Parts: sequence; structure tokens; C-alpha cells
Amino acid sequence: MKKRSKLLILCCTFVFLLVITACSSDDAAEQEVADQPAAEQEEAVEAEVGQEDEQIEPSGPAEEEIEIEFTTSDGRTLTGTYYPAAKSSAPLVILMHWVMGEKTDWIQIAYWLQNRGLAGITENNTGIDMPMPWLDSSWFPPMPADKSYAVFAFTFDNCENGGCRTIQREKWLLDAQAAFEIAKTLEGVDPKRIVGIGASIGADAVADGCLYINTVYPDTCQGTLSLSPGNYLTLDYQPVVTELNAMDPTVPVQCFYSTGDRESAPTCESITVNENYSTVKYEGNLHGMMLIQPDLEHDTLSLILEFLDATIGAE
Repeated sequence: MKKRSKLLILCCTFVFLLVITACSSDDAAEQEVADQPAAEQEEAVEAEVGQEDEQIEPSGPAEEEIEIEFTTSDGRTLTGTYYPAAKSSAPLVILMHWVMGEKTDWIQIAYWLQNRGLAGITENNTGIDMPMPWLDSSWFPPMPADKSYAVFAFTFDNCENGGCRTIQREKWLLDAQAAFEIAKTLEGVDPKRIVGIGASIGADAVADGCLYINTVYPDTCQGTLSLSPGNYLTLDYQPVVTELNAMDPTVPVQCFYSTGDRESAPTCESITVNENYSTVKYEGNLHGMMLIQPDLEHDTLSLILEFLDATIGAE
């Protein structure tokens, strides 16, 4: 029994010494950390965390939509919407609406070109009882993941709330010129890579505005794509396109029209097709935005992407 008691006492003593030693080691380690300068402790924590908390800042404007007011040369105030691209120094597409609409006609196409995950379906709130497939992006061709365009759309004078109430040819020309002026100054835009796309009155306006801005600021507008122009403003389409094609560097133009459109067909056909001017012809009498819908003989939106690739590319 005495031997067992002695053995038990020795074991207890050994365990007690182990506990004391462990506690002393922990205290020493804690004291060592406490004695480190605060800066060194922070560096140690950062080293453990690594780069998990680092955020990649977007290179373009953070906002996905920015409302813009701008002034025409005769002092009128217009409203537009700027859709910044995902990256800075991006090419810009200016969108101009037809006589039956306003800037919101382009909203889903703007989201699609912007390519920041906003595309979907917009309700038809114009009061016009007609199909508007351009407000439903579900049928749009896929946008390559690495492409993102800046987009600017605006409403022509007296065309708010669902369409133009009166014809304002002279004012609309000034509106188009002012739109190109303000567009080149928008944050995140490459002012030397701008293209205009328009329908009906906007089809003429993009060509007129492009010619104007390149006269004032050479090599700003790199191309125009017109859906059903018809000499709707004060300048005729044919001489404007001829001047654009003759610029140095040349400005390519593409004209879309239906064979049964009594105004647009002769307008597009009045210019001889050449390396800087091309046409896209549809059967029937579809006009303006109606050329943007599925199941036509030409995929208009895919052709728009091809035109943008050829003129301004994308980041």
C-alpha cells in the first residue's frame, strides 16, 4: 500500500508540474504579443486575413443610369438618360427615337448594349395600342460578356409622354446637335468613339448630328445607323451621307428600310452603295422601331452589333 501511495503522489505531482508549465507558456506567449507595437500587431492580422476583404473598384461610373439635362443652342432644355458602361473610356452609342415615342423606347436596348445585368422587360406605358417587341429583351441576341457600351438616349422637344405632338423639324435638328455636344462630355466616355443610331425622325437626326459634331470637333462621330430615314428634318439625308462618307477619316453609314415604305425606301436608295455606305432591305412596309422585332428576314440587333464592332468596337 505504501508503494502504491508513493506512486500515486508522484503521478499527481507530475501532472501538476505539466499544468503549471503549460500555463506559464501561454502567459509568456500572450505577454509577447502584448509587448509588440500596435502597428506590428495590425500587420500580423492583415497577413492572416490576406486579400479576402479587398474590393475591386469599377473603372466606369458606379451609377447604372444618370438623368441628364442639357441645353440646345436656342436655349431650350432637354432631358436624357445616360447609361454608363462597365469600364471607363468606353465607346458611346447615342440613340434617337421615332415620332411615335420618346427616349424610353430605347431603354431595353440601352440596357442590352450597356451589358450590366439590367436587361429585362419594360411595360408599354405610352398609351399606344401596338406591340413593342423592343421593350422585351428576352429575344435579343446575347451580348458578349467582355463588351459594354456607354449609351445616351434623349427625348426630342415636344415628344414627352408617349410621342411627338407636333412636327418640329428645325428644333429637332438643334436637339440632335445638342445631344452630340453633351454626349462627348459625359464621364467615362471616349469622345473619339461615338456612333449614332436612330429610327424615323431619329434616323435622319443621327446623321445630321454626326455631321455637325465632326464639323466642330473632327473625328468625334465614327458612324451612323439609320432605321427608316425620310428627310424628316430640315436637311436631306442624301447630301448629309455624302458629306459624312467624304470626311477624312471617312464616316460609314448604314441605312435600313422596307421596300413598301414610301418615304424611307427612296431615301435609302437615293445613295449609291459603296464601301462606306450600305443598305439593309426588308420586305413589307415596316417603319422605324418596327424593324426591331424577332423573326424578320434580317436580325436587326445582330446587324447593329456588327456595325458597332466595325466602327467603335467595345471594351
